[in-house]
Amino acid sequence: AQPALFAYNPGPKTKESALAKALVRFGPATGTRRHRHLTDLARVGVVFSNSCSLSLGLRTILSRFEVVRVRNFYDLQGTNLLGQRWVEVLVIVHDGVAEPHIC
Repeated sequence: AQPALFAYNPGPKTKESALAKALVRFGPATGTRRHRHLTDLARVGVVFSNSCSLSLGLRTILSRFEVVRVRNFYDLQGTNLLGQRWVEVLVIVHDGVAEPHIC
């Protein structure tokens, strides 16, 4: 299988977007602590050419990072209107930060 074709870093979520998401999705239940539930402040997309390469890439990620959640949106039945399929992997980031966080 081939390695990933490329990785894409869209940059961090803007402060305004983070505040809005925290308020709308988590504010009613958690009030001022609503920001602790945000897990997409920093993101990286890794693109693979086929499902075999994706599978090998996932194994590598699972072996090298502290993974807390994997959400599979690759299933053909779950394809969105644009035909996109993906696997979301949440990891705990320790390096270069004062306090570990989920990314």
